Amino acid sequence: MYPLSFLTSVQGIWNKIWPVIVAIFLFAIVIMIHEFGHFMWAKIFKVKVNEFALGFGPAIIKKQIGETLYAIRLIPFGGYCAMEGEDEESESDRSFGAISAWKRMIIVAAGAFNNLVLGLILVGVMLGLAGSYSTATVENFYCPLGDVSFNGIVDEEDIKITTDYINNKVEFNKSQIVYSDIDKDGKVTEADVTLIKEKSADETQNKPRSYVTGLRIGDKIININGRFVNNASDLSYMMMSSKDNSLEMTVIREGKKLNLPSVEFNMAEYENKTFIQNDFAVVNEKLTIKKPLSFVKYTFMESASIARTVWMSLFDLITGRFGLNDIMGPVGLVNTVSETVSNAVSSSEPLLGLENVFYIMGLITINLGMMNLLPIPALDGGRLVFLFVECITRKKLSTKVEAIVNSVTFMLLMALILLVTGNDIIRLIRGG
Repeated sequence: MYPLSFLTSVQGIWNKIWPVIVAIFLFAIVIMIHEFGHFMWAKIFKVKVNEFALGFGPAIIKKQIGETLYAIRLIPFGGYCAMEGEDEESESDRSFGAISAWKRMIIVAAGAFNNLVLGLILVGVMLGLAGSYSTATVENFYCPLGDVSFNGIVDEEDIKITTDYINNKVEFNKSQIVYSDIDKDGKVTEADVTLIKEKSADETQNKPRSYVTGLRIGDKIININGRFVNNASDLSYMMMSSKDNSLEMTVIREGKKLNLPSVEFNMAEYENKTFIQNDFAVVNEKLTIKKPLSFVKYTFMESASIARTVWMSLFDLITGRFGLNDIMGPVGLVNTVSETVSNAVSSSEPLLGLENVFYIMGLITINLGMMNLLPIPALDGGRLVFLFVECITRKKLSTKVEAIVNSVTFMLLMALILLVTGNDIIRLIRGG
C-alpha cells in the first residue's frame, strides 16, 4: 500500500499534467488540419508528398505508406507536408514546381483555409453553447464602489442609499452598482445594488464616466477612433489597445448617427500597463434554432472580428502600442489552453467552461490561419506573393533563390519564437 501523502502528491502532479496533455492534443489537431489542407490538394494535383509530419525534431513514431512517410516528431509545436521539389530542384514530373502556378497557389493557401473553416466551426459551436451573441449596443452602466460587504440577497431597507437607486429586492453583485435603467434626465430608476457600508448620497450617486461624457443606454457603437466596430470582441480589443482614457466614438442613437468626440473612462493598471476600465455592459442577442440565418450571420461576424484582430494587433505591435513581452508563444498558448480546459472540468457551470474552451481554440485556430497568410517569406502568405508575381510576370522565381529566402526568414522566425517562448517560461516561473 502507498501512503496517503504519496497518492495525494501523485494526484496533484497528475492534475497539473493532464490539462497540458489535452492542450497539446488540441494543438496537434489544429496543426494536422492545417497540414492536411496542403496534403489533400497536393494529392489531388498528383504532387508527390515525401513526408507528412506532426511536430519537429526526431521521430517518435513513423511509418512509410506508399510513397509518403507519416511521422509524429518530438517537438509538438508545428508540422509540415514535405512535397517533392518544394524547396529544391527536381526533375520529377510530379514535383511541386512541375504544376501550374494557380494549382500551387491552391496547395499553399489550403492550410490557412482549413484553419479558417475549422475556426468558423468552433466559433459556431461556442455561440451555440452560449445561446447568445454579444453586440456593441450599450445595455447598462457600471459604477465601481470599492468598499463592500457581502450578505447575499438584501432588501431596500438594508442599504444606506437613496431610494432613487432601489426599487426591488436584488442580489448583490460584487463591487459594483449596475445601472440597468437611466432615464433621459440622467436619473437612475432601477438597479442591481451591492450591499455597501454606510456612505453619503454624494458618494453613491456618482455616475459612470462614459455616461457623463456622452454615452447612453441603447447606443449602438459602430466606430472607435476611426476603426469600425461590429460586436463586443471589436469593442473589447479597441478599448484594450487604446493609449489613453478618451475614445472618439460614432454611435447610432434612436436611428441617427451621432459622433461623440471624447468618451472618457477611468484607467486601471495591470502588470505595469494601464488599460481602460470599462464601465458599461452590452446587449446579448439571443440565438435560437428558429432563426438559423441569424446564427450563421453572427458566426461569420464573430469569426471575422477574430481574424481582423490579428491584423490590428500586428499594426499595434509595429507602432509600439504592444511590445514583444505582450506576445504569447507556444508555451504560453499551451498554458492558457490547459488552464481553460482545467477550469472547464472543475467549473460548476460545465457548459460555460466548454464554451470557453471552444472560444479559445477558435481564437487560436483563426489566428494560425491569418498569421500564415501574412506576406512573409517562409509563411504561406509569402509563398503566395511569389506565386502571384509569377502569374503576373509569367516568369518563375528560381527554386534555389526562393529556398534561400525562405530558409533565412524561417531562421529569423524561429529566433523570434525562441524569444517569446523564453518570455512565456519567465512568466510561468513568476506566476504571471
